[in-house]
Amino acid sequence: MGVMDSFGQKPIEVMAIKYQSYGGSTLSFLEMPEVSNQLLHSLDSFSRHFLQQPMVKSKQFKIYQEAIQDAGVKMKSPANDQKTTPTATFELTMTELPLNALLRVPDLDSGFIQLLLQKQTVGFLQMNAKLLAADGIVLLNKDLKIVLSRNKKTVVIGFISPDYLVSPKSFSKLLDACLPILLDSKNESEIIQMTTVPAILADNFIQPNIKTASKLPTNINQGIIQYNWKQQLQYLRYQAPSYETIVMRGKKQTLIPKSLEQSIFDNQFRDPIFLREECRDILGDKNYLIQCVVTIETNPFANEGTYLNKKTGLPFRFLPSNDHIMKQDKDTIALFSVTTNKTDPNKQRFFHQLYSAIDSNSVTVSAKIKAEDHVYNYEMKGILKEQPFQIFYSGMHGAVETIREVFYKDQLVCIVQGREYPELIAVLDDSIDLITLNQLLLLAFSSLF
Repeated sequence: MGVMDSFGQKPIEVMAIKYQSYGGSTLSFLEMPEVSNQLLHSLDSFSRHFLQQPMVKSKQFKIYQEAIQDAGVKMKSPANDQKTTPTATFELTMTELPLNALLRVPDLDSGFIQLLLQKQTVGFLQMNAKLLAADGIVLLNKDLKIVLSRNKKTVVIGFISPDYLVSPKSFSKLLDACLPILLDSKNESEIIQMTTVPAILADNFIQPNIKTASKLPTNINQGIIQYNWKQQLQYLRYQAPSYETIVMRGKKQTLIPKSLEQSIFDNQFRDPIFLREECRDILGDKNYLIQCVVTIETNPFANEGTYLNKKTGLPFRFLPSNDHIMKQDKDTIALFSVTTNKTDPNKQRFFHQLYSAIDSNSVTVSAKIKAEDHVYNYEMKGILKEQPFQIFYSGMHGAVETIREVFYKDQLVCIVQGREYPELIAVLDDSIDLITLNQLLLLAFSSLF
């Protein structure tokens, strides 16, 4: 008698969907009606295809979180506590495992390891499907391990949720990709890798502004940043930063403007340094120099306005005045100040809601409301070509989340995200000229900040 003959005439009954988590809340999506209903529908569809038998929800059906039994990793399937029923029954169990559990997976294929190294691994899940005949005989008991990864390049703009790996809709798509593997007896896959888009927090200052904005991806080739805007391919490039000690006294005194000298004195800025970075708009044939005045903080924990520069590893503190500049050749085209740790009570991130880029809507994922005022790491504020500009920095250069809100002439012109360079640009002001846009981008992603 084959496996198909073991079911009898009645549909397979789904008795339970169980989950455990060793960190994070992604699997709690299973209790959301829109996710669980889609899961049950998919189970029925795939069961009809692979098992030639419908699958329905049992009257005793329940979804629940199991207690974590061990601080370690449970790599084996959980014991079945299902009692014999007059029909075939099915249970699905999911476990979110710590990433170090990957080290315990035996004999990983070298090609699979190479695939993981090319991406950013963010999560590790295990699924177990258990199918029992009406007489209690185990017809199917299959495990599947899923490694969740992300492209290293930014594909969506927003703040990544610390609690959820993917959005509810992405989670449903993940389940639909895994269920055929579990229910197909001919598929012997035991571990797979899936590239996913991160779960993005809802907010009231990034997502509402980029819903209809033109989003421009960039590429970097041999240190040159490329993006296409208004049917023109733009090319931007940075040079390595340089440093020069500002000598305030003696025969080797550095020649600086009197206003800068006074500002250094007024702010009791000891051992000041010129921090410089050259950059170029290649298509526009324009060379720039960004220059800031900083000091190296001997005790970086003593001053909350100090950050470790990601490029150098040094704790820089910026002169708190409007003496930082951008030059085009010999002409100063921008004067600006740099402040740190600025809280804006009008801008909030919502940890109980996730933003869906698919339909531009927010999804509530927790009944407990949690909203936080946003804190900017840096704010650059000044005058560029005789017009006011501001750049708000969320995340330091090289950090996982680096979002820049760029204002010019008191208008929000673009929101940009990327680690070391702009990777995804949402342009909000189509009227801005390319030269000015590139100047603002070069300022926003300078490695000096």
